[in-house]
Amino acid sequence: DTTLYTDYHRNLRNKGVIIKTAVRYIDNNRDGLLKKYKKFETFNEQFQVNDENLLTEMKQLAAKEGIVFNEKEYNISLSLIGTQLKALISRDVWDMNEYYRVINTINPSVVRAVEILKLGEYEKILKVNVN
Repeated sequence: DTTLYTDYHRNLRNKGVIIKTAVRYIDNNRDGLLKKYKKFETFNEQFQVNDENLLTEMKQLAAKEGIVFNEKEYNISLSLIGTQLKALISRDVWDMNEYYRVINTINPSVVRAVEILKLGEYEKILKVNVN
């Protein structure tokens, strides 16, 4: 699914702006994150990338990298950007497993597979009728 991908997002990714923003955020907030979110599960449930300071910093860094702000494309890609930032923060504060637990929430194939497993539909899918 490419509906969240825009040229603006591609430019952010290609220039490393999303990763750099996450690293700066972690450098400035690691202690607070660990104090507030003692477990990843709590972080995953409660942490939202809606901190205007974080997003403003990302946009400022993008401008320094020569990326022209495009509000329409930014809004289209905002949920993708937010998930990527949260996943990168998770990876740095915890580990790679937590990164994938966050990033896969926007992967339609993984979301559907988890849904199938939770609903027990996999038994129907795997069941072979032998007559």
